[in-house]
Amino acid sequence: MARGLNINPLFFMIPCTVSCSFAFCLPVATPPNALVFGASKFVGSEVSEDGTRRNTEALRIQDMVKSGLWMNMFGCLINFVWMLVFAGPIFDIVLNEFPDWASPQAS
Repeated sequence: MARGLNINPLFFMIPCTVSCSFAFCLPVATPPNALVFGASKFVGSEVSEDGTRRNTEALRIQDMVKSGLWMNMFGCLINFVWMLVFAGPIFDIVLNEFPDWASPQAS
């Protein structure tokens, strides 16, 4: 794809690599998510400070997806902006220049 668009392939590879860690909406994506999701399976009742008893509700996958989806979108936006602003100077990437090392004849 980078060859067809004549841009540096690192422009695609670096964001894809960083995006692999954006799995916030899955129940077992991170250890804290797995602990909370596993502990929520124990549904029971609890007594509040005023002495009333109320039932606790288990955490559902839909609840985690609902909050995690926004975090994923925000992470992708930050990743995109980071790539455009900072990756060029840090990794010495020129967007509209196809590098020699990525050429099929370079081997």
